[in-house]
Amino acid sequence: MPGDNIRLACLVLPDDKPNEHLFEVKIDDDESVMSLKKMVKDECAHRLRNVNVGDLVLWKCSIPDDPNLKETLNTIHFDGTHPSVKRMLPLTWTLSQHFPEILPRTTIHILVEVPAKDAHLAHTEASDVIANPAENTASSRKRYRVDHSHVVQSWQSKRLKKQLPSIEELIGVLKEPLLDSEKIPITEDMYTSFISVLPPDRCDEDIIGTLFTIGDFDTQLITFLNAIASSPPVGGTKASFHSFWDDNIRKPIEHLIPTGRTIRNRNEDTETRKLRPDYAFLLQKICPFRGEEKGSGNSGDPKAELAYNLNWVYEPAPYMLGYYCLGSEMTLAAITPPDSQGGKPKVHDLISLDLRWKKDRIANIRHLINLSTILPQLTELVRFPVDDFERFERQNCTVEITNTVVIKTYTCENAEAKVGLLRRIYEVIARSRIPNTDALVFAHKNVAHLSPRGFAGQPMVEKELRECVTCILESLIVAHRVPIYHRDIRWNNVIRRIEDHSKWFLIDWEDAAQPPTTAQPFFSRTSHSPAIFEDGHGADVDIWGVGYLIKTCQAAGVSMELRALGTRLCDESQSLSAEEALILVNSTQTSSV
Repeated sequence: MPGDNIRLACLVLPDDKPNEHLFEVKIDDDESVMSLKKMVKDECAHRLRNVNVGDLVLWKCSIPDDPNLKETLNTIHFDGTHPSVKRMLPLTWTLSQHFPEILPRTTIHILVEVPAKDAHLAHTEASDVIANPAENTASSRKRYRVDHSHVVQSWQSKRLKKQLPSIEELIGVLKEPLLDSEKIPITEDMYTSFISVLPPDRCDEDIIGTLFTIGDFDTQLITFLNAIASSPPVGGTKASFHSFWDDNIRKPIEHLIPTGRTIRNRNEDTETRKLRPDYAFLLQKICPFRGEEKGSGNSGDPKAELAYNLNWVYEPAPYMLGYYCLGSEMTLAAITPPDSQGGKPKVHDLISLDLRWKKDRIANIRHLINLSTILPQLTELVRFPVDDFERFERQNCTVEITNTVVIKTYTCENAEAKVGLLRRIYEVIARSRIPNTDALVFAHKNVAHLSPRGFAGQPMVEKELRECVTCILESLIVAHRVPIYHRDIRWNNVIRRIEDHSKWFLIDWEDAAQPPTTAQPFFSRTSHSPAIFEDGHGADVDIWGVGYLIKTCQAAGVSMELRALGTRLCDESQSLSAEEALILVNSTQTSSV
């Protein structure tokens, strides 16, 4: 007997007008995924006429068909990481196996991925400017045989030859004309389609020639054509501009530097919204390029927000780069360190454009091509590991590094109780004025914000190790008088201060305790005192932890005397106080400066 008939809402990607191009496939649920691919191909026979059915990739999804559909689709990458999108494998499975539940209405069920080599055949918005080179007529314009690989190679070689410009030289570098080998090849018809003679959006051949040259168009460069072809919404909120900003900023930057990673902040929660910029581009966990955005209908000052809540952690880099947008008006900017400790970074305007106009969108792509040569150089200059906006999972929580604070979101069953305990511990720390610790600055339900943000990583020489151990023991001297015991002193929980690299502080007090203490059987026996596994332990577990820091530190040139002291602190932890340990550290002879 045939299976039940189901209706699947489908969409072929890429598509710049997804709400208008949805289509429905009616099929029995005992048919296979292979049969569905054939029906999709038949349904879109015109758009997919040159695409092999075997090359189509189907993705099961559950995405609302609403006015924000285009924006939602821009966040999806076909790499198996998106929670709402799953590749339909095995192909031999029936649809009932892939869709065991009742299909929701007003929802897209299938995304159809077209291979990159054929993507232009399914792209609706740019299809009017993509022509078959074989149909082009002779032209008086010079035709350069330039392909995608040559253009990319020219951009990369340009990156290698450049020295980092001073902030005074930045405007000139960004506006530097492209060589013919650096221009994007497009067909004659595509070139002509960009010409417009009527104001206010006048765009002549001279303007087009600053970015494009006549040649064989490579669809791998479609990102840049989409940026020029897209027009902004007429007014509206920040959300309505997201896809436009992505077309003109995010996607070109990702294409120019494919080793980077983009973070988009769409969190509307008032407590966390401004802990991250609206846009951040990361290289090696460092953010050399960030942006703040406002819709033309939104209030606020995006330029001021570029420096808002930004701690300067990029020494010795002279600046970082960014932009701010108010609707279609975009300004590239340089961000420089504050003049004094505790001050705010400064934002310097470089180039302002109005992306409503095609000539300015063309200029913006040129500027981004030149800007892409600078970002890797800025990243290489940063001395300490920054971990900008890094997010990682722990056994009982998710940890995220933001501009100024560390956000812990507890995911365990007793999450709210964990945060409640954390609040009580940090109240003791604050009331007792324990130095060289982090602080709890916000707590609600299962979320905690901890400050300050610092540099992770071990000391690099003995002098830094001594400074670090001194800071930790100064903290323990006061803590043990309360008494409160940290109980988890390891290098993961010792952080260098941003504003003073000679100062260090203890973090992660969530396992701290006051007497009477109980055994912690789940701690590692390698990195913790044997006493931690017994009830009634005290200051000795922290003294042992300091000795363990000294013994395991990978700093260069640590003296034998200091290494021996580390072993002594572990062996005699039950008889030594934090005050006595600090005296011993100061009394040992240093063998390095």
